[in-house]
Amino acid sequence: MKYDLVFEGGGAKGAAFVGAFREFEKRNHTFRKLVGTSAGAITATLMAAGYTPSEMWDALSEKSTDGESIFSMFLAPPTIDEIPTAVLGNSVTVKVLKAFEKWLNNSSYHQSLEILEKILKGFESGSNLKAILESATHGETRDWILMIISAVELGGACSVQHFISWLENKLEAKNQCFGGVSLKGFYEMTKVDLSLCATDVTGQELLVLNHRTAPRLPVTMAVRMSMNIPFVWPPVTWEKMFGFYRERNLYKHKIVDGGVLSNFAVRLTTSAGPEIISVMKDSDISESEYTRLMNDCPTIGFMLDDNEVIPGVQPVASSGLMLFIKGIEEMIGGLQDSDGISLAGNLWKTIMEGNDNFVVSAEKDIVCHLPVKGIDTLEFNMTTDRQKAMVDEAQEATKKYFEQYPEYIVNDLYLAVGEDGKFEIGCKINGDPGKEDWFGLYESPSVGGDAYLNGNKKEAKKGKNVFCTTTDAKIGEYEVRYYAINGGSFKLVKKAGPLTQVSTP
Repeated sequence: MKYDLVFEGGGAKGAAFVGAFREFEKRNHTFRKLVGTSAGAITATLMAAGYTPSEMWDALSEKSTDGESIFSMFLAPPTIDEIPTAVLGNSVTVKVLKAFEKWLNNSSYHQSLEILEKILKGFESGSNLKAILESATHGETRDWILMIISAVELGGACSVQHFISWLENKLEAKNQCFGGVSLKGFYEMTKVDLSLCATDVTGQELLVLNHRTAPRLPVTMAVRMSMNIPFVWPPVTWEKMFGFYRERNLYKHKIVDGGVLSNFAVRLTTSAGPEIISVMKDSDISESEYTRLMNDCPTIGFMLDDNEVIPGVQPVASSGLMLFIKGIEEMIGGLQDSDGISLAGNLWKTIMEGNDNFVVSAEKDIVCHLPVKGIDTLEFNMTTDRQKAMVDEAQEATKKYFEQYPEYIVNDLYLAVGEDGKFEIGCKINGDPGKEDWFGLYESPSVGGDAYLNGNKKEAKKGKNVFCTTTDAKIGEYEVRYYAINGGSFKLVKKAGPLTQVSTP
């Protein structure tokens, strides 16, 4: 069966999507549209490029030369050359470094104060900060100082170059033509409708990046924008070469993680509102056709659920980077309300780990909850054992999700007209072997009129049933090839376009 798939953002927790994809493929399902935010954007893009679940697991298992997870490089400190000379020579970072003095003194980086003293004196005397940092004898301390400067001056503590190189290599490994390809070119080559969510902090709006809205934007930059966690990586500056977004010039706009405004964008595949159609509909189809295609293809939203336990997995101690982020929060102007609650801390948690409760409650039938409790958003140095436990549990959760909505084959289709003038359209389904039941699909208060079953006109009179044996039947707007049952209620999971097999007065 074909689905539209939506992947939530969640940093390192996104490895769970490999398990979900493994079960999805095992059941021989296919996808039409892929939507992703942050970590979900990475997954959706690799799936669109043709990666299989086993290939994605191999990517998760890669190690660097020092035996660490390859993803730990995503949190590497920037090099001195990545920080513009103007920033190093004329900066307000000195104020931040002073604010961090106590934090550095309490950390294990006992050499930090020595370097910090040199930096402060360098600012006061007008010395070249780059030269001071290059002369520092303690590389680990120098890295942390560079991360502080990068976080405050550029908006992100870590270098993003390792991630960009990794993604480019993965795409080119599938197809050399994917190197540097635009969203439009990627769509033309893969025929997969891919949409990635990002946040324009300059224009203060959600960006839905796809071949319709930003055709010239490179795929790697679209993913980079979507996964750009605030404070961790510097915002992306929209360049002229990226072209327009929905025919608007975003030149020099700052773009960050899509999770700031839409971490779980299931509305993009379940709503036919004008704001959704404007970014998700191709120009060569009508709005009615778009709605028909949307109804024809159910959505599954894969949610990274912090409340669902992974057996045997316990939280690990906060990484040095997470402690560093907390230092930034403390530094941001004492942002606390009258009750002493940290506004910066709550903002960070809401952006990166808060669940979209409104979406989950409104669309609960289409949400598949993947357990990630105990996994840190920034745990990119996760051990293979923890990764495997999370991936395996995600596959099991996806299996249970599908088992809630079993598929039944339609054996017989009928039209029944009662003595009261009402008629019912229904089907006979075969679920478990040897078990057959009848279920109604539609009931009307109108008097029965002409009935067209599989194109053949049948006479419908009071008290008379008309049967048509088929395994691929269409009635009205419904294609009843698949019919699902959940807890005693019925859910049509496959729809077709407006047909005329059944008509009423």
